[in-house]
Amino acid sequence: MSAFCGKWKRISATNVDEFIKATDLADEKAAKVRSFLKEANIVEEFVVTEKGTRRKIYVDGILHQDVTSNFNEPQEAMTALGKSTLVAKKVSNNKIEYMETAPGRADAFSVLMVEGNKLLLDYTLNGVTCRRTYERQ
Repeated sequence: MSAFCGKWKRISATNVDEFIKATDLADEKAAKVRSFLKEANIVEEFVVTEKGTRRKIYVDGILHQDVTSNFNEPQEAMTALGKSTLVAKKVSNNKIEYMETAPGRADAFSVLMVEGNKLLLDYTLNGVTCRRTYERQ
């Protein structure tokens, strides 16, 4: 699990506009989510243990979110899509999956994978996937 530990700077995001369309968010909220997923200067910091994950998200150098999730235990969190319940599942030493649920919308799924010096985050909702790519700091 140490493959995840450290800071990661987002270097690209793909399929964001199609993903936003799949969310059915109101225009103002969709614009904020699009900006966060596509344009914001984001650094994520991970600590992963056998029990779970701690994920800090910095936007323009300011702590935006600090979420601790124990594996296989529901955790309330504010995500890009709004207030949700997250469940983290350890899959392997270089892959973690999250399931995100919220009343009134389809479940979303995130898969984090470490490939060399890159962290790939695939975020899927209603069959549409947005990929964010990060580089180790």
